[in-house]
Amino acid sequence: MNFLHFMNVVKKNQDITSLNRGLSEYGLSPADWQIRKVAGTEYKIIHRSEPNFVFLGKIKFENGRKKWGSIQLKAI
Repeated sequence: MNFLHFMNVVKKNQDITSLNRGLSEYGLSPADWQIRKVAGTEYKIIHRSEPNFVFLGKIKFENGRKKWGSIQLKAI
């Protein structure tokens, strides 16, 4: 793994961690959810113990950082 690839992986992990923390703004406990990128600005938010409980989130950029623009229920 070269240095640039490593830095890209680190940045993606930081983005996911930041988005995960932002779930609390929507009343969701970050420890209960995992986040997976779908495409573009869309992410799946999947409950860790109930994988059929899913939200679809869209991100926005504020001051160069990814934040939730909207979150809607996809499946229960």
